[in-house]
Amino acid sequence: MIKEMNQKFGIPEKLRGLGKIDEKSYHDAVEKMALTALNDRCTPTNPALVTKFDLANILRDAF
Repeated sequence: MIKEMNQKFGIPEKLRGLGKIDEKSYHDAVEKMALTALNDRCTPTNPALVTKFDLANILRDAF
């Protein structure tokens, strides 16, 4: 259902589908983005514990 709604509204499945993000720049920034997310004050309240490695993998997969 979500995928169909995304298609209907023109929302890409991945960030690369936006066409505005340089892939190399994005991947170069993944470690910094993961560390920033890990240090965010909301992260400790997540229902699941995550590591910087986990967050980096999520970010890579999102691209």
